[in-house]
Amino acid sequence: LSNYAFPGNVRELKAMAYDAVSFHKTKILSMETFKKAIGESELFEIPPAGEEELFAGLESLPTLGVATESLIAAALKRAKGNQTIAARMLGISQPALSRRLKQRED
Repeated sequence: LSNYAFPGNVRELKAMAYDAVSFHKTKILSMETFKKAIGESELFEIPPAGEEELFAGLESLPTLGVATESLIAAALKRAKGNQTIAARMLGISQPALSRRLKQRED
């Protein structure tokens, strides 16, 4: 949950917590209700500091343009084409993602 962007801010978290409590009959909440609300594809692990560099295996770093295109393509693939979910994964708004996709077309 700490890695999820919560685009709805505190209200979204509050609604998720209420839903989780209402679905559980025991006194212990599981992540299943949260995973269903967020979507499994939006939960990701941030590697701890000091872990291997993301681009360590590459001889040269990709340009920002190439990296951006790759991230957008990967997010859209994981989101099965859903721009709203892809934008959340990327930490940008859906209109910002739409603008970037439109720029690619031009």
